Amino acid sequence: MAAKYWVVYALGIALLAARVVHAFGIYAGVFPARVIGTSVTWIVLAAGALLVLGVLA
Repeated sequence: MAAKYWVVYALGIALLAARVVHAFGIYAGVFPARVIGTSVTWIVLAAGALLVLGVLA
């Protein structure tokens, strides 16, 4: 079963936001922002992979 288009958009927006937070953490020297950005990135990647495999749907 194909994912709804809004799920793909939501994952993309979450990934973009996570990468921006991570970049902010690197340039501003805010360590918690780097951790949050990296963690959310991995969560989004895992959710996308599970979605492709059909586990989430």
